[in-house]
Amino acid sequence: MSEHSSGVVGRATIGDAIHRQALRQPNKDALVTYNTDGSQNALTYKEVDLRAASCATGLRELGVQRGDVVAICAPNGVEYIVAYLGALQIGAAVTGVNWAAPLADIEWQIEHAGATTVVIGESRLHECEEILKKLTTVQYVIVVGDSDIRSSIEVTKFSSLVQNTPLDTTESDVNENDIALLVYTSGSESKPKGVLIPHRNYLISTTFSLLSAGYISPDDVYLFVKPFHTIAGIGSITSMLLVGSTLVFLEAVTPDAVLDVVQEARITTISQTPTFYVGLTRSEKFATADFSSLRTCQTYGGLVSRTMLETFANKAPHIRWASYWGQSELTQLGTIGWFRTFDDIPAGDPRWIGIPTPGLEVRIVDADGNDTDTGEMICRSPSVMAGYHNDAERTAETISNGWLHTGDIVHRDTDGNLFFFDRIKDMVKTGGMNVSSLEVEDALHQHPAISQAAVVGLPDEYWAEAVTGFVVLRQGMTVSESDVIDFCRGLLSAYKVPKRIVFLDALPVDAQGKIRKRELRALYSPG
Repeated sequence: MSEHSSGVVGRATIGDAIHRQALRQPNKDALVTYNTDGSQNALTYKEVDLRAASCATGLRELGVQRGDVVAICAPNGVEYIVAYLGALQIGAAVTGVNWAAPLADIEWQIEHAGATTVVIGESRLHECEEILKKLTTVQYVIVVGDSDIRSSIEVTKFSSLVQNTPLDTTESDVNENDIALLVYTSGSESKPKGVLIPHRNYLISTTFSLLSAGYISPDDVYLFVKPFHTIAGIGSITSMLLVGSTLVFLEAVTPDAVLDVVQEARITTISQTPTFYVGLTRSEKFATADFSSLRTCQTYGGLVSRTMLETFANKAPHIRWASYWGQSELTQLGTIGWFRTFDDIPAGDPRWIGIPTPGLEVRIVDADGNDTDTGEMICRSPSVMAGYHNDAERTAETISNGWLHTGDIVHRDTDGNLFFFDRIKDMVKTGGMNVSSLEVEDALHQHPAISQAAVVGLPDEYWAEAVTGFVVLRQGMTVSESDVIDFCRGLLSAYKVPKRIVFLDALPVDAQGKIRKRELRALYSPG
């Protein structure tokens, strides 16, 4: 048999796939931004494709080469997407840097990634100048913004890049096995890990997602309210563009603005963590909001509150909800489960994460690697990462004997449903017993006065770790610590009941809305 065709004719890259969407539906809106002054900006698929190709030419003429890493540290916006797609078209990899991160974290990621190019928002340029000067790998700094740029370092305005002649993608030697994304994990327990994702792996992951019971379609109008730098963020953008959907952005994301744009833009799909949806229900506009266009709400990264879901169900019972699980190492989506009410959730357990997407092979194993009903979930799929950037040791620990070890404790019932119990590192080891923090959080969420809850193990001389609950009360509600503990005794085995309840005005969350348990441990550990 002859070898597979090389070059453009047979390759599978993200840039090529989006270019084909532009050929297929050139005049369809791809990106629509709703600004705080009431104005709107829209780009069609053809316009996005041309700007990305122009940016690719500009990057190449600047000196950016295939195999380089382009770091983007800029606010959510069209420029971010154009820079991302432009870099991919010339075979560079993109790493998204948390726009709001402390300077030390920004410096660490750019250095660890070995980025040759940094695309940065103008409002953070001046405070980042010193770190950009001393990072020896950084050769080019591109500034996103409309102002006249005055800087002590040499910079290029992003607006000038997109004035170039669009790149002819047939001239690009990018390969489907080139790294497209260098995504950094949240680093909840230690320094983040840089996950290497080739074009091929991402396209395979998107294909599996689309096969998951109508996950998304070209007819969807998708409200994007995630941070770009995460796999959930840049991954969602990429998938929606690959499918041919319309992406809607808000210049400023607030619950009121979200509820307004859902009606005005006829949003069909939203995806965010449970805390985001809780925030919507607390808005004064929720009662009068128009959800008639909203088809699906997707959620991940935390327990779905029964009260929140019932509030939505009373308002808009037609909405179909999806609970899903994924991680950067798996290139986004791994499992998904659909429901409308708690009655649709197997066993009424909010820890349910559905079933594996097509193409994902799953085993549940104990500490010795034996198959079991409850244990670590390990996976096998062509969408699995290529490895961790500059970290062969942790790559070997995570991808072992042909399986990706997720670090997540999961239960599988006789029908194949998967229930997320905890991260291995978040299991509370108390009095010689293991306690799932999510199981205790579920019990706390059932208390009528509690809006949000997080559970961690804090060092304790007697218990080794004491189960400790951190709760946020509903507005206008009061309850005592002893009342909450007594409530949990009616739902949990004695050793799982919290030894202490801490009342907070708000839980600390990261850029995705996930609760930062490490911060709670650091603040409330004795000594």
